Amino acid sequence: MLTENKPIVDLDEKVIPEKTTEPKVDLDEKVIPEKTTEPKVDLDEKVIPEKTTKPKSIRPKPKSELNLLLFRKWDFSSVEVNDFGLKDVIFLQPTIIPTSFGRHEHKRFAKSRVNIVERLINNLMHFGKRKAKNSGRMGGKKQKSMNIVKSAFQIIELETNSNPIEQLVRAIENAAPNEDTTTIAYGGVRYHVSVDISPQRRVDLALRFISLAVRETSFSTQKSAEEILALELILAAKNDSNSFSIKKKFEQERMAMSAR
Repeated sequence: MLTENKPIVDLDEKVIPEKTTEPKVDLDEKVIPEKTTEPKVDLDEKVIPEKTTKPKSIRPKPKSELNLLLFRKWDFSSVEVNDFGLKDVIFLQPTIIPTSFGRHEHKRFAKSRVNIVERLINNLMHFGKRKAKNSGRMGGKKQKSMNIVKSAFQIIELETNSNPIEQLVRAIENAAPNEDTTTIAYGGVRYHVSVDISPQRRVDLALRFISLAVRETSFSTQKSAEEILALELILAAKNDSNSFSIKKKFEQERMAMSAR
């Protein structure tokens, strides 16, 4: 009987497994994740909301940032004082209605912090009889004086096509005298001596001369007080010798020069 030639198998022999192409996996090795293109999110980072089209709440501007116009027409910001001696006493703080309700009363030198337009209005209130200064039909009527100044400023703007506040400042600079006279007693005899004037008094005299021009001229002509004030400010701003306030200034300085 024929038998097949089968290979003899040794049971004690170790079986070596065949090599495979699969890579070995190290369980202790750290697994590094693949890089992704998604941006990282920082949880601690502040989230900035997107801009919306909703209207923001309107916050009122502080008073210093507002451009206040005199009588809602004329600007103070473009006006400058050219006379260095009068820069500290001509006050040009923006305001709509030039009135301080007498807050500067009973305070020394506080009138230098009063708006220059209001000081002109206060000087025009002394508008009564020809020689009277503190009584009459205009005594204490500030609203009437304010209307006169407002109308005069409108005339100045039409005549010169410029800011009437600037014309007022130039008129005060030209009409303010530099010298005055005072009396001293020496040996029982009084002498007139020439003295220099402080900046505060220079502005006081200039405003007094301008208001006196309106008061004196209005009694000898048919023109209104508004027209006379406008004409006086225009002439004084040009340093014209026909101006009443310029004449008063030259007269005072001539007397002071003779008393030297």
